[in-house]
Amino acid sequence: MTPKIPKRRQNSDSTLLKGKSGIFLVSSQPQDYAHHKIALLKLLTSHYSKGIFISFNLSCQRMTSEFVEQKINPSRVLFIEGIGSERRVSQFSNENCYTLRGPRSLTELSIIILKKLEDKNIQYVFFDSVLTLLTYNGPETTERFIHYLTRRLRDRDIKCVFLSIEGDASQFNTLISQFCDRFILL
Repeated sequence: MTPKIPKRRQNSDSTLLKGKSGIFLVSSQPQDYAHHKIALLKLLTSHYSKGIFISFNLSCQRMTSEFVEQKINPSRVLFIEGIGSERRVSQFSNENCYTLRGPRSLTELSIIILKKLEDKNIQYVFFDSVLTLLTYNGPETTERFIHYLTRRLRDRDIKCVFLSIEGDASQFNTLISQFCDRFILL
């Protein structure tokens, strides 16, 4: 079943689609997180030719399966997984799936992102969930990484969505919202 876009989010959709670039922090209630993630991804993949999806919670295999299950074309997305604790080759590893050494591999992540942004078809970057960055890297390192990355994305006119969970993460949301053009609470 296709998720319906809640009425209170319709203005957020037009905000996300307005303009070529922009950095957005989107925060969802925990019980609605999975629904909002899928709805946002459907929105982005329906309007942009190619993007990067980064998860520190799901493997490439699981991300690909989830996309297919939700009728999102996985060939339009480059997947980067950060769940590994050591370098491993996913059975889905190819030029569309990258496996980081682990969730603390922020240098490796930024190198992969910047290298892939050389492909002019990449139009957005989507982080699921930015809170996991904080869990593994601490507030100062996460803040520096997000600042570094958002500067690079702005320089290249790339849209970026940081998806976060409202509630426990509210202090963190406040911290990183300074680097974002818009904070959207769903």
